[in-house]
Amino acid sequence: MLALAVAPSPAQAYGLPRPGVVCDKVEATCYTDQGPSVAQTGREYGRKAQEDLLRSLSGRPPVPMFRLSGGELCDLRQRRCWDDGNQRRNPSKTITRQLFGSASGNNQGWGDSSQSRRQCQLEQRGRNLFRGPCDLESRQEGTGVTYRVATDDGRNYNFFARGNQLWLRDATGLWPVGWRDWGDQVIFRWSDLELKASRGRSARPDRNQGPSQQQQDLKQLLNSLFQ
Repeated sequence: MLALAVAPSPAQAYGLPRPGVVCDKVEATCYTDQGPSVAQTGREYGRKAQEDLLRSLSGRPPVPMFRLSGGELCDLRQRRCWDDGNQRRNPSKTITRQLFGSASGNNQGWGDSSQSRRQCQLEQRGRNLFRGPCDLESRQEGTGVTYRVATDDGRNYNFFARGNQLWLRDATGLWPVGWRDWGDQVIFRWSDLELKASRGRSARPDRNQGPSQQQQDLKQLLNSLFQ
């Protein structure tokens, strides 16, 4: 007898492993109310799925909506999901209730800013993801200065400092960032990624002494790189 492959039904195509998480079984990807979740994907499907998702999302803006393999559509701005996708006639009470337990928001967009053309290299666990030209920009916002590295393959990394800690936010979430002044380069590290950005010798900052100067060192380093 010839066995026929049967495509998963919508009920089989996603799982609800824990409150606030929906997982696409076909794509091996998990979502929260922030969109695709690297952490939850790794927890549910292992390291390879986690690294694949991190690599595909890294430097991309947060997604406003996503579609599951069964056809369900979730709009993160409206905080609602539908079983019939773009038609949006049949609300999915199950997925909506599963995902959206708290309010969230994230605004993206850049106007006029200070910009420099540099060279960047992006690696994940020693694997080269990008090497080539990049734009470095800075912009004054209400909460401080935001620093952006935009690579020519379409990745965007937005950094901001709070005290002596540097942070990054992209589609993978919010990450604490380690940094190192390496002469003609500045090296940023977060998760399993490393970003190197070039800097001319004339732009190197004055060095301060002592751990109490770490916050000032970070400010000077960012100003010298993103000038």
